[in-house]
Parts: sequence; C-alpha cells; structure tokens
Amino acid sequence: MGEVGFGVRHWVLNRRLQAIQRVEDFNQEQTIAGLNKEAGDARKDAASAMERAAKAEEHLGGARKDAAEATERAAEANKIAEGEKLARMKLEEKLAPRSLEQEQRQRIEAKLKPFPGTPYELGVNPMPEAIRFLEVIDGVLRSSGWINKESEKKDFRFIFTLSNGTKVEQTMVTGVALQFTNTFFVEHKAATEALVLALRGEQVEVRAELLPDSDPSPKAIHVIVGSKQ
Repeated sequence: MGEVGFGVRHWVLNRRLQAIQRVEDFNQEQTIAGLNKEAGDARKDAASAMERAAKAEEHLGGARKDAAEATERAAEANKIAEGEKLARMKLEEKLAPRSLEQEQRQRIEAKLKPFPGTPYELGVNPMPEAIRFLEVIDGVLRSSGWINKESEKKDFRFIFTLSNGTKVEQTMVTGVALQFTNTFFVEHKAATEALVLALRGEQVEVRAELLPDSDPSPKAIHVIVGSKQ
C-alpha cells in the first residue's frame, strides 16, 4: 500500500509539473509571438520612416533644384539690369554736355598759374555744346594769366566770335585737341605739359598734336574744342 501511495503521489506531482511546464511553454510562446509582432511592427515603422525620408529627400532635391534655378535666373536678371544700367550711363554720359565744376577749374588754374603770359589761340566746332565748353576753358586760361591772341593765319577761314568778344576759328574736328609746333613746345614745354595734364586730370580727353614749324600761326598753343566724340 505504501508503494501504491507513493506511486500515486508521484503521478500527481508529475502531472502538476507537466501542467506547469505547459503553462510556461504557452507563456513563452506568447511572449515570443509578442516580441516577434513588436519586431515586425518596428520593421514596418522603420520601412515607412525610410520611405517618408526618401520622399522628403526627393522633395528637398526638387526644392534645391528650384532654388538653384531661381538663383541662376536672379543672377541673369541682375546681369541684364547691370548691362542696361551701364548702357544707360554711357548714353547719358555721351549726351551730357561737357563742363568743368568750380572746384575743377580752380585745380586747373592752380597748375597753370606758374606759367603766366603763355600765348594761346582758340578753335571750335560751331555747335552750342562745343562753344559753351570752349568758353569754360577760355575762362580758366584767362584766370590763370595766360594770354589769348588772334591767330596769325591769314588765308581764307571762318571766324566765330564768343560772347566775350574773343575771335575763334571755326573747325569741324571732334574732341579736344592741343596743337603746337616743335619750336613753341621747346620754348613753353612746362606750360604745354601742365595744360595737357591738368585737363586730363579732370577727365577731359585731350589730344596733343604736333604741328609743323611751317604752320601759319606757330607762336601760340592752339586750343581746339570739337564736337563730342
């Protein structure tokens, strides 16, 4: 009877252990299933996040391309605007009458006053703008102590009289020219160079032209103002 009782208890205990083991196995399976599900969900979330990131990167690339194209268009527009501005400034400069501000005149006079008595004669293209500019230069030369003299040229020529009574020879040249013979230049080298440099220093484009010593009026520097170039 003792052996039978022991066997029954063993059987009952064994059944309990098996039941406990099944419960643990079930719980473990449930746990693993839950973990697998969580891992699957995490993978799905990661894939979805990567897909969204890829789309965002695609949109960002498009935005960058649009920004680059906009920048390029803006640069081209600025280039065109700068070109138009430069062209307009050049046109305005070309059309604007030549003149010398008071400060410019004073600076020129300061450079010419060391050479008082330097003789000069005038020539002009008989156009209003050129005449006005010649009168400005004539005024500066007179204020500097230089001496205006009528041309010694006696052959046929046209004479124009300025508002101050100065007689000026008419010419059809363009720009501003300073003409002188070699003999005159040797005698008045410093004064001639001072006049050329003084005018150029105030942004007046000046041509220095050497005349032959046989010129009909060799004893003065010829200051000629033609039409604008």
